[in-house]
Amino acid sequence: MKAIIKLILILIVFSNVCLSQNRKVEVYHDPYTKTKISERYYLNGNNEKEGKYQSYNGVGYLINDINYVKGERQGEAKFYDAYTGKLADVENYSKGQLHGKSTHYEILQGNSVLSEEKYFDDGKLMKEISYWSNGKKKKELRHAGDGGYNDLIYYKGWNEQGDSINSGNPYFAIKTFYDSGKLKKEEKYKTGEFKSYYQSGTLWEEKLLNSENSM
Repeated sequence: MKAIIKLILILIVFSNVCLSQNRKVEVYHDPYTKTKISERYYLNGNNEKEGKYQSYNGVGYLINDINYVKGERQGEAKFYDAYTGKLADVENYSKGQLHGKSTHYEILQGNSVLSEEKYFDDGKLMKEISYWSNGKKKKELRHAGDGGYNDLIYYKGWNEQGDSINSGNPYFAIKTFYDSGKLKKEEKYKTGEFKSYYQSGTLWEEKLLNSENSM
């Protein structure tokens, strides 16, 4: 009887040790020669991703660098441009949901240039800030908590020189411009009013859009 109890205890300890150990997985672009890594990650005892996950393209650039806890994204995740290897996005997660600040970069002349920042609360988009390539603010939007443009509660825009071009009132139009600086289009998200212009400045189109489809 004592021998049986001892055996059971040994099996329990052994199974707990196995479950606590993460299994390393490596996938290759060339599975026979195994010289070009494609993915590297770890699986816990429940076959869920645990710890750092990294993936690479065929050139060898790191593309994804993500942390997992029990199969869910947790903490900071970084994503890189497949053509240059430069940083393209940084996101933050809590239990698999976007939470906190997410940053997007445009790749301009081989460099990562800040383009957009988004702020989330348990997966809900709360705030967006976009930037011109010179680093100045382009627009700022705030949301009520449901995400998207239907819950827009605040808007403010700036031109490339940093001058304010619009009000924080969401009933005002969100405007975009041609490179020449002339108005290209304006949309009023709450009322659905839409206008677009030729590069000469002449009105091209004017209509009323459903607010859900105005973007």
